Amino acid sequence: MTFPRVRRAHAADEVFDELAQRILRGELVAGDPLPPERALGESFGVSRSVVRQAIHRLADIGLVRVRQGGATLVTDARTSADLRVMELRYRLGPASDAERADMQERRFVEGFALVLFASRRAERAELEVIAQRVEAFAATPEPTVEQVDAFERDVWTRLARAGKNAIYEAQIAWWNRIVEERGSAPMRGSIPGSARVAFYRELVRRLVANEDAPRFYLDTLTDLTLRAR
Repeated sequence: MTFPRVRRAHAADEVFDELAQRILRGELVAGDPLPPERALGESFGVSRSVVRQAIHRLADIGLVRVRQGGATLVTDARTSADLRVMELRYRLGPASDAERADMQERRFVEGFALVLFASRRAERAELEVIAQRVEAFAATPEPTVEQVDAFERDVWTRLARAGKNAIYEAQIAWWNRIVEERGSAPMRGSIPGSARVAFYRELVRRLVANEDAPRFYLDTLTDLTLRAR
């Protein structure tokens, strides 16, 4: 197995990401030993100490098990209880179509909770501000995919704030950081930008009018989300 050469300035980070990604994708199989540090260092073009730093970070989150005097063994990522492994799955991208579907379902459930809390707890003035921002963006001529992504993140951030649940606010902030680090959304999907904008216009309109926005969310996205499985 070969590994790509890495940049010196961020060598340990890149070695860590590459090994973590191969573990999460099953290219490095649970129960198998990692290649020796010397071999990894030669393949990556870095020193053994850099490789050792990356391996210790992998061990810290439960992706490998370091044995004193023995080989470092790959562990089953599904058994790790460290939330940083979940973050890696999002930041590095889904390992398979099934994992992508898992992520979409998780985001679907979170979205429903945000809409439900906003429908019950948000002040009308807060919702009207969100509606104004949505309508202003809807008037944007031919927005880029990246602009639609940023628009979506802004809507969810404001809905989380309006729903007054600190945990969901933190989750949205976490998600936004993941997207910024990747430079793109991990699971954008194939829905056209115009359809995404139209969905948010109707969702927010219903929130402002108190017309059962949670039901609209479920009716619109349930089949779409489940078909991704």
